[in-house]
Amino acid sequence: MIRWGADVDIDSPDIAGAIARLVPCLREGGFDERSAARVLGARDIDDLLRRSALYALGSYGRVAELVRTSEGMLTHLFVRNGDVERHQYTSVLGRDLRVILETLDMVELGDRVRPTVSVSPHSGMYFLSDPLFSCVGERPVMNLNPDLVMPPHASSLVMRREVSGRGGRLLDVGTGSGFLALTMAADHESVTGIDINPRAVLFAKVNALVNGRAGDFRVAGFEDGLDGHDHVVFNAPGRPPRDRAGESGPFTAESIVRELGRTRLKAGALVQVLIIVPVPRGRPDIVAEWLDGRDHTVTEVDAPMFAIPATAIVKGRIPARCLLVDGPDDAGQVLRQLHGKGIDRVVPLLLSIRG
Repeated sequence: MIRWGADVDIDSPDIAGAIARLVPCLREGGFDERSAARVLGARDIDDLLRRSALYALGSYGRVAELVRTSEGMLTHLFVRNGDVERHQYTSVLGRDLRVILETLDMVELGDRVRPTVSVSPHSGMYFLSDPLFSCVGERPVMNLNPDLVMPPHASSLVMRREVSGRGGRLLDVGTGSGFLALTMAADHESVTGIDINPRAVLFAKVNALVNGRAGDFRVAGFEDGLDGHDHVVFNAPGRPPRDRAGESGPFTAESIVRELGRTRLKAGALVQVLIIVPVPRGRPDIVAEWLDGRDHTVTEVDAPMFAIPATAIVKGRIPARCLLVDGPDDAGQVLRQLHGKGIDRVVPLLLSIRG
């Protein structure tokens, strides 16, 4: 069995064989991006992944209906991250698929069968990651583990929409499950993904094998250097920093941009970073200040779920569906801190730096 830790041997014959057979068996079970969206009532797979919590909660109470078919059960297990009775699991899913899921330790067996991973179908591929939810009964609860390897989500999809391939050597910084690197691989000569989380690198390696894509994934951070690559993409950490102990983390918008401004790049290279920036009142060109003269362009991205407009800060009311806060209590604290620090607005930006 595979254990989802960084030291797993994914080249062992049993695991490699199961990885190679996973996608055909998932498709045979009817699980793909269209069926997952349809089962949970989403418009399409982007809508489902962008608002996965909404659809997981919205399907609460429908579990008995969902698990009657293989496509519904696979969606329930690996998108909703719900559990099922053992007898339902064995009667609905085919034996070959169950053997693969169990060989790869994608489920935990007991009286009830629980998923140990998420599986997100997108772009004709499948991306394994940590479960985004855990279930108490049928109701999903968000996984708040700070080391969580996220499924493709709202900012992943925004970044993929905003960037396009330009050939040469691609570097995906903070690769996570490898979503950006692997969906952009066809447009580049080679693909490298780096992440400071060893488990993220494991998931990215597995996803490359699952989907038959070539890629070099390793543990590193952007401060280790970007030189030698023609195209660098970075879906940067982006929530407004909190003053509560331990919640700000080392990666603020300013620290990321300043580090990138000091980083050596290959001549002609392009770095593109999706970053969420708190803009101080009277300093609309704050990113240019942080870059201290380095050649760049900044484009405001159409992604209202990652924005807090000036009117919201003045009125003390976060817009509906904003993904930058964790509920009403957190929203109140974030708004007070933004106002107290003289922040005019919070905006998602695509920062491009040329070598």
